[in-house]
Amino acid sequence: MGSSRGIWTAQRANLLFKEIMPVLKYHLCGDGLEALKDFVSRRKAEGGAPTDFKKKD
Repeated sequence: MGSSRGIWTAQRANLLFKEIMPVLKYHLCGDGLEALKDFVSRRKAEGGAPTDFKKKD
């Protein structure tokens, strides 16, 4: 049950990915993509979201 469960999960994830990608591509075309880019730029300028990541020197 241990290893077969991992395969099932990977297969399920792959199926979900294939269902989601066409929808995501549709929504990120044109105005949606520009809105996303504007949002990311604005959030970066505001300092982004706090994380516990360590900055590399």
